[in-house]
Amino acid sequence: MADSVLSAACHLAKNTGAKVITGMTHRGYTAFQISKYRPKADIFIFTDDRALLTVLSLVWGVRSFYYDRFNSTDSTIADIRYVLTTTGHLQKGDVFINTATLPITDKGRANMVKVSVA
Repeated sequence: MADSVLSAACHLAKNTGAKVITGMTHRGYTAFQISKYRPKADIFIFTDDRALLTVLSLVWGVRSFYYDRFNSTDSTIADIRYVLTTTGHLQKGDVFINTATLPITDKGRANMVKVSVA
């Protein structure tokens, strides 16, 4: 199911003109799956595993950030929006696609996609 969700995220990004696709990962699966579709949108992956940051730097098109406050889906998406806008990767009004596991405290594969506006 996760591959279908991540494929849908890439199609949504294309169809909405999204500038960014985001994902949260504990093992890297989300990054690898999004990357394999080679979306035109920038890919930003957030993880709580510092060692994984090095691995993710080798994945096509992926930029990774350390993030360890997976409290709720809404607060995590708000934090990601803040990080990407303050670093200049998103501007007000940009469309971006979020992928995650619900509930976010589970360490499973992506089962949710959300379209957001910065």
